[in-house]
Amino acid sequence: MREYVFRNQLVGPTDADIISDPEARRILFDFHDRLYKQKDSSPSYVVGRRGSGKTAYLSYIEGFGKYDICINIDKWKVFKEVGEISSQGGGTVFVEEMDDYWDSVLFTIILSELRRRYPRLISRDQFLENYFGELGVERANSATSFLTRLIRRLNGRYASGSSGGMLSALFGELFNEFDEPGRELRQRVESLCRDNEIRVVILIDSLESYKVDDERVSDGIKGFLKSVGKFNTRRNRPEVRCCIPSELYYNFLALSTNAGKDFNPPLFLHWKSSEILSVVAHRMCIHMRLYNDGSSVRNRELLGLNLDSRQGLQRFFEKVFPEMVTNETGDLERPEIFILRHTQMLPRQALKIFHSVIRENYSETGEYAYIQPRHVLDGTYKIVNELATSVCTAFRASYPGAWKVCRDVVPRLGYTFKLDELEVIYRRHLRGRPGISEKVTELDFARMLIELGCIGVQQNVSDRYQVAQFEYNSRGELMPRGTDTLCVHPMFRGPNGDRKSDEALKSVYPVGVDPYEDFS
Repeated sequence: MREYVFRNQLVGPTDADIISDPEARRILFDFHDRLYKQKDSSPSYVVGRRGSGKTAYLSYIEGFGKYDICINIDKWKVFKEVGEISSQGGGTVFVEEMDDYWDSVLFTIILSELRRRYPRLISRDQFLENYFGELGVERANSATSFLTRLIRRLNGRYASGSSGGMLSALFGELFNEFDEPGRELRQRVESLCRDNEIRVVILIDSLESYKVDDERVSDGIKGFLKSVGKFNTRRNRPEVRCCIPSELYYNFLALSTNAGKDFNPPLFLHWKSSEILSVVAHRMCIHMRLYNDGSSVRNRELLGLNLDSRQGLQRFFEKVFPEMVTNETGDLERPEIFILRHTQMLPRQALKIFHSVIRENYSETGEYAYIQPRHVLDGTYKIVNELATSVCTAFRASYPGAWKVCRDVVPRLGYTFKLDELEVIYRRHLRGRPGISEKVTELDFARMLIELGCIGVQQNVSDRYQVAQFEYNSRGELMPRGTDTLCVHPMFRGPNGDRKSDEALKSVYPVGVDPYEDFS
């Protein structure tokens, strides 16, 4: 565990990609959070924003699931290569053909892993043995490597003019021996798994680098969506879990020829603030056990708290953090709420802020545990710019100029404003600017800021806060009207850039940010 949780990093790693050890994954996993409760569901698609835990979800499926074989495919590059194959013929490629093709490719990957682990089972089936002979693809160390080699080989066959299209290139002579070789392959692999009680799942992470304007990729993706959408519709057959970034979810919906069937139903990774705090507390408890042995009276109390309860979670942070901090508008605020207000309810963002806060405290006091109020503010403000940049980067396929726009626009906005003010700012400061206006048009401008979670709609005003709804915690698209009052998310606002105003400043409070309301 010390390979992943360092003495100077109380909350451990923020990126699930680096946790390769199954035992470390088991220990770092927070048994209180929603991922654990949903790991036994069977969605074909898992949808979440960058940092929401998509990779962690797949890791949990692999480490805790009920599958004998977990096959990981983690490179977007292969989808591009499939698209290139489909475009080589020069004619129209129908979605149904791409669907059959992807079905056959995915079952070929399953078969290759079955052959590696259970060679005697495969050798009893002459069709499957002959099929591998026709493929002529060498064994690989991973499913991604095998798929890459397979697609490159098919590229050559298809380019050389094999009659019968992509399926002919895949099955070779078997294409002429069977009316539907793809169905034959699927049925035989399914029967082999069912008869021998072998449970298989393919884990695909992630389509984040998908290029929305690449037509060659789009052809392959249309068939892929249709194929994957059917995988988990029947019991006792191999399954698929495919991660799709929320930042591109609507692009994929637009590509689908039947979104109701292809995405029925996806698992959306939305987090409650109490679940995020539970993850943070769980990680800090791991650190205590590793480096402090839980020997002090305080640590024994913290390790004994029930983090599933409101009282336990609140008591944990009361013992570690100051009772209150003075926020950017001079009001007193609980430190965990101040931190969560500067996130978009994503675990990775929260872990990064808590790590920054604890590091600030340690650099001055030499203490990891007893956090001073000023370090809560300093640690948060030091990291929010990085978090906002990361959000913009996640949307780069749709809005390549997002960060430049936000950097220029936010300082010009008041704590509250209307849609028409955005239009004025665009015309005065962004229209015609090289590197921006050609990437973000006036029509895209407001929609981009809303999708990023940079701006939201004010719902009500309390004595200390303006409570606001943002698209990332909404059900569907957030569509403000001209009469609505808008505001900037604290992550994008940061400590600076506030325009002078006669209005009484009130901190922005995103809906759902109070972790202790979740228990009411």
